[in-house]
Amino acid sequence: MPIPRTLAVAAVVGATLALPPGIGGQEVPTGSIRGQVVDSTVAEPLAGADVALWETTHRVQSNEDGYFVFEQVPVGEYAMVFFHPRLAHLGVSAGQTMVTVQEGVTTEVDLGTPSLATVTSNQCLFESAEGSFVFGAVLDTETRVAIPGSTVHLSWTEGLGGRVRTRRTVADGEGWFRFCGLPKGAKASGMAEFLSMSSTAQQVAVGERGARIDFLLGEYEPSGISGRLSDQGGGQPLSGAAVRLLGTRYFTVTDGRGDFQFQDVPPGEYVLEVTQLGYETRSETVNLLNGVGISVEMKMSMEPIELEPIVVTVDQQRMAARAAMGGQVVSREDIAEVERRTRNIADLLRNTRVSGLRIRREEGQFCVEFESGQVRLLKTRPCESVLMFIDDNRVAPEGIYDFPPDAIDHFVVFRPVQAGALFGTGGAHGAVMFYTKNGRRARR
Repeated sequence: MPIPRTLAVAAVVGATLALPPGIGGQEVPTGSIRGQVVDSTVAEPLAGADVALWETTHRVQSNEDGYFVFEQVPVGEYAMVFFHPRLAHLGVSAGQTMVTVQEGVTTEVDLGTPSLATVTSNQCLFESAEGSFVFGAVLDTETRVAIPGSTVHLSWTEGLGGRVRTRRTVADGEGWFRFCGLPKGAKASGMAEFLSMSSTAQQVAVGERGARIDFLLGEYEPSGISGRLSDQGGGQPLSGAAVRLLGTRYFTVTDGRGDFQFQDVPPGEYVLEVTQLGYETRSETVNLLNGVGISVEMKMSMEPIELEPIVVTVDQQRMAARAAMGGQVVSREDIAEVERRTRNIADLLRNTRVSGLRIRREEGQFCVEFESGQVRLLKTRPCESVLMFIDDNRVAPEGIYDFPPDAIDHFVVFRPVQAGALFGTGGAHGAVMFYTKNGRRARR
């Protein structure tokens, strides 16, 4: 709300010193200065600010509406500064504002603290020399009152494998939060929560100079997304396609009918991305209302690309039949025992301690392989990844990394000898077949 420009000189706290007569009894030509001091971080007037003309005796204090006035200021150019505890709290200085005083003229000057974006940028320089930042406030959805201590989550997808990065922070005593060192150009998804209240999910593009996003907390009910994926040309369903909500932990693959589903999704805006080998990646923005699920139908167009021969191998037996032909089964009960310390599929494989199975990062990529004497001796050996499946659909290791472990019902691990017999040369390094809770219900 704009602040009235009406100014009563009598209301200004403090005054300038009286000027002596000019040399030879002549009066020194003077003018006046008036203005307002504003806290730019909250767009409110700043009362009690000490305003001074540098290297002079002219000093006043802003009134309760942030206004100040200088009378009888000799004509000339001055550097105006102001001081206030708010600047110390923000860890910044306001700098100088140059003012020219003309005879008989009242010069208007507005002063303010640096913007919150500037303050955040300066603070982030001390935390991370690279990247950009996201900042904002957490407010009550009805009263718009700040909610200190709220937890804010921010996630984004990076890399060719679609690795999801997640950060968390807590709003300060004024309800403000910040994330520093974020990749420039990332498309992030954020939400906030406090006790039983939460916000809707919001998307934000991390720009060169940062980005702001505010969250409104209230009582929200989860929503859901279901959909079907098919070929644009022939209309046949596309199975095994990777479907994800960008910047979140929600990831799945389409079943044999091309269907997919996400449950218990907080309301808000999301980017739904679908990738399938041999097809052009497709992304659509979807909005989920409070407690209301949506259904989508998406068609994929083929993209002419050259595939490696091993990628286009067609299996002759049903995967379910192969899964019954031996292998080490890790049950839902086994998974439940390690779930508390499990964040992703890599943790799940490590914590269930499958003998000989090794999980590591190789040149930034997620690698799951069986150890051998050569692997132990040659630590720089390229990854010899096992085959990986979700509900009988083959997926790339990077594509499954952030699949939620609590969605897994059980999985079966085949050692290289077993996998080679079942899958041919493509399984020479082993295989892991994951079965989800939804997939189990669908098979009944």
